[in-house]
Amino acid sequence: MKETYGDNAPLYDLVKRWHHEFKHGPSAIDEASIRQVEVAILEDRRITIRQIAQDVKISAGSVETIIHDNLHMHKVSARWIPRLLTPFQKRERVECSRMNLEMCQEDESKFFKRLITEDETWVDHYDPETKAQSLQWKNLDLPPPKKARVQPSTGKVMLTVNFSVSLSIL
Repeated sequence: MKETYGDNAPLYDLVKRWHHEFKHGPSAIDEASIRQVEVAILEDRRITIRQIAQDVKISAGSVETIIHDNLHMHKVSARWIPRLLTPFQKRERVECSRMNLEMCQEDESKFFKRLITEDETWVDHYDPETKAQSLQWKNLDLPPPKKARVQPSTGKVMLTVNFSVSLSIL
């Protein structure tokens, strides 16, 4: 460059900075892009980094930096549970447990001598969502997501479990 431009040639450090900016592009991480990424994730927690990059029109690397460093999010799999209980069902289970505890406190040895439990449920045949399919973005301070089976299946089987508890109380 000195031969071509002589004394008007830019300094080596300036050329080096231009090269770096040309190679890596300008930083796309500003408040507007952080907000756009956050809105995209909150609209669809299963959105991929590539989809966000296309929507926001910034690089995937910038999206990753925003998600991890600015929004403090990471992707987790939903924890599978057989079904999500309604508030009424939760209250009923608490009340039943409370009654059993009261009976146990009245006469512990008598309670455990006559305790027989049974659980009966219909077990559906279905193909659960894979772990990769259930990945979702979440903040570090939120609990992991839960998922319940919601699709009816092609077949059912009745599952019944009985057991008796005998404890000797010393």
